[in-house]
Amino acid sequence: MATRPDPPGAPAFSNLWIGSVTVSWTASPNNHGSPIDLYKLRRWYGSSPTGAFVDSDANNLTRNVDNLMPGMVYTFATYAHNGSGDNYGWSNISVTGTVTILAGVWVRKSGLWVTNRWQQAIPYVRSGGVWKPAVPYVRSGGVWHSTQ
Repeated sequence: MATRPDPPGAPAFSNLWIGSVTVSWTASPNNHGSPIDLYKLRRWYGSSPTGAFVDSDANNLTRNVDNLMPGMVYTFATYAHNGSGDNYGWSNISVTGTVTILAGVWVRKSGLWVTNRWQQAIPYVRSGGVWKPAVPYVRSGGVWHSTQ
């Protein structure tokens, strides 16, 4: 008799940007007798998996998550689903992952609002007499990562 699958791998983050991130994970290591048909990506506001959450269900191992608040901390977890009746087919929660979304810089251009909207500013740094776009970093799991 089929039982619920093992939890999938912990969320990993790439393509971090202002308001968005790509989240990926590894497949459930054991489907326990029934093929995996869905993976749930769940996100919470803050650094722990409590309170209100947003779900995204699909049969893939990566999701582009948009409409995130710049500078906000989010916690993500994944679940696997199969056709078993055990726990409605849903695995236990994966190991969680926490990420802080980049907090962009916003400016007014030439004292005027361009098309009545804010424009995103790209910070530059001077290195060896040459101006170069700054490479934003984000802290995830206590480690700093380049966004490029």
